Amino acid sequence: MQVNVEIWIRYENSPANCDELEDVLDYNVMRDALLFAARPVSSSFVQRALDELLTHSVEAAYVEVVHDTRGLIWCGFRQVGDRASARVR
Repeated sequence: MQVNVEIWIRYENSPANCDELEDVLDYNVMRDALLFAARPVSSSFVQRALDELLTHSVEAAYVEVVHDTRGLIWCGFRQVGDRASARVR
């Protein structure tokens, strides 16, 4: 299984002091959200990961779980203020 995460953050909401990508966000935010969500064995993993990501200065997030042989199985997108649920495929 592979888990992919994309996040959008407003530059003014980041701790960045310069125009370097690694300075914009502490990438532990993504790692910690995935650890919080536990194992990717159901679509609720995507929901929990999105919930946790949006507790930080993240404006929007996309999470997908890809099986090695079956391809995309769960994905979800949410932005601040949304109540969108994960799409199960």
